[in-house]
Amino acid sequence: MTVHINSGKHIAAKEKLAAKAPREAEIADALSHHKAMTERKRRRTIFRFRVVKTFISAGIALNKVRGAVRELLEEGGERLTDRSHLAALIPDILQNEWRKVTADVSGGFVSIIFDGSCVSAEAYVIILRFIDALSLRVQQRIVNLRLLAKSVDQDDLARVLSETLSLVLRLEPGRVAAFIHDAANVNGAAYNVLKPLYTASASIDCLSHACDNVGKKAVYGVLDDFFSDFNHVMVTSPKARMLWRDLIGVFVKRQVCANA
Repeated sequence: MTVHINSGKHIAAKEKLAAKAPREAEIADALSHHKAMTERKRRRTIFRFRVVKTFISAGIALNKVRGAVRELLEEGGERLTDRSHLAALIPDILQNEWRKVTADVSGGFVSIIFDGSCVSAEAYVIILRFIDALSLRVQQRIVNLRLLAKSVDQDDLARVLSETLSLVLRLEPGRVAAFIHDAANVNGAAYNVLKPLYTASASIDCLSHACDNVGKKAVYGVLDDFFSDFNHVMVTSPKARMLWRDLIGVFVKRQVCANA
């Protein structure tokens, strides 16, 4: 008995059980705006809430909750329902997630990462980045992800950013330290629209995009000629590869650099 109590499996089970009550209390709070429920109905609704959230997190369509899958999920004694009734819980799940994100960033400074690609049929995303007050580790949360039905301009992008930050997350302007984005003109223009409101923020271009743009415009004539000849020799001459291995200690099997 002592060995079992001290085992990792038993300790993990106790931690899982201890986390269950706060999780169910959090879900019950998210459902508090509904009409008063009996204890049995409350437990059933919490179960359905967890099922819907799990399916969404796993990217599984709710219409899969049928047949053998539904029977398996209902073995615990709680009943599910059809897709339309389960989908009615999605707004509650979304609001619960918003509350959790708001609590995570409460009182601290944040930076906003966004990519406002204006290419039709692509997605743009807004990411919240902050330092967790307890672990002091950098955390990120996706707070908006949309598919573009049409090209966006700086006003559209600024409006979506402003709505997400002020109306959904309720962030005070002074807590936004930076807007981080790639070097597309529409992103810089959107920041200029927001700058009068977020006066304490900075605009930071994505370093990888900046380096990529610099590399595209740089000309390395001598290096290009050298690597072109080097690749040719390494590909066509076994003796050259052996000599390189003896000198450097590395055997070249493929081209080192693409031909210019």
